[in-house]
Amino acid sequence: GLRDTSLQLEAQNDLAQFQYDFRQVIERSPDGIVIIKEADIIYVNPSLCHSLGYQSATSVLNHRLLDLIHPGDRAIARKHLAWPEDQTLPGMVRELRFFRVNGESVVLELSPGTSITFENEPAVLLMARDITNRQRALQQLMQADRFHTMGTLASGIIDQMTDPLSVASTSLGTLLEQPLSPPLRDLLQSSRSSMERLEQLVYDLRQFLSSAEDKEGSVDLRALLEGCLKLVRTDLQNRGQVELSLPPTPHVEARIA
Repeated sequence: GLRDTSLQLEAQNDLAQFQYDFRQVIERSPDGIVIIKEADIIYVNPSLCHSLGYQSATSVLNHRLLDLIHPGDRAIARKHLAWPEDQTLPGMVRELRFFRVNGESVVLELSPGTSITFENEPAVLLMARDITNRQRALQQLMQADRFHTMGTLASGIIDQMTDPLSVASTSLGTLLEQPLSPPLRDLLQSSRSSMERLEQLVYDLRQFLSSAEDKEGSVDLRALLEGCLKLVRTDLQNRGQVELSLPPTPHVEARIA
């Protein structure tokens, strides 16, 4: 008997080509891709190896995926991986902390699992996008926003303090011009000295906030350093003595932020 197997061979060739194309796509994907079977890793692409700091996929295979996740996130990850066939609703992406091979932490955005057949066996495919740099950039942006808010509040406080300090200092000066008993004169002189220190502090803060604005130009490094030391001199004088010794330093072009 003879049987025409050309269609069967064509189907087998098509399947082999599809498997090859599928492997090429996930090998070259910029996002990390991991395939697990019963929680064990049976495939990782180069992008995920790079994110986790491994030299090759061989070093990652046969690890349990949960073992690569930070202990604080494993409970969430365990629920996320439990029923991949039910993870079809939007918003199921999880941000999880993973361990790199050197022990550092990296944040990956883990997609819902997709049930697939890999090498003729049932498995689950997940995509993992490295968002560590995005997280750091977001934290830096939030910190910069807090600093900007603090600077705005400090500037407003300084403006509110300037006039009362000026009035109080002028009043103390007028009183000291009058005939006074020595104890009262000493008391007023001490108060005026404290007021002058406070005025100098307000002035230094105003100069610091003005120079801290995001701008580019010529910067006097010595003046900048001296201004910073003035702001902390009260705190430093109770801890030690700071001696500033700088050679003549030319101005530099810099961006102050």
